[in-house]
Amino acid sequence: CASPTDESASFVLATVEVEGTEDLLPVFGPTIWRRTIAEISAKLVASLPPETAIYHSRTMRHNVILPTADFQEAMELVERVVRALNEPFLVENLPVAFVTHVGLARFPNHGDEIEELSRCALVALHACKNSDDDFSVYDPIWDRAQRGRYLLLQDLNDAMRRKEELLLHYQPKVDLKT
Repeated sequence: CASPTDESASFVLATVEVEGTEDLLPVFGPTIWRRTIAEISAKLVASLPPETAIYHSRTMRHNVILPTADFQEAMELVERVVRALNEPFLVENLPVAFVTHVGLARFPNHGDEIEELSRCALVALHACKNSDDDFSVYDPIWDRAQRGRYLLLQDLNDAMRRKEELLLHYQPKVDLKT
């Protein structure tokens, strides 16, 4: 195994999420859903170089090990993927459009173990889904913000369970009589 400082061992992990596929299962059933997932995978494979490793990890998510350590090159590849997967698919002769988001993380800069690298790519994916961007590159500052939001939500949920701890005040901003 190459050491984390060996530049030749660097690569970019892309977590690709295709939103909307989960809606097909209850509408069209499992056969059509599986066929559509296979078509998505085929488009993903066709839009990337042959040496790319692709893993279907969840219902609407693929992990892709891009054959480059260069973020500029990785972003160009990802733009091709997004264009390909955002083109409408024909499902039972109906055009169905999906929305594709991609989170990027680089080995070893963002993690030197696959679990940490996957987490960083997932954090970037969530950041991208909360913006108007098709993809995002992991930024460590998101970890602090994400942990802060998580802790705040936990505190809010705890306060709501203990009803006496949460008191809501509001001040009307508009008088409906005028």
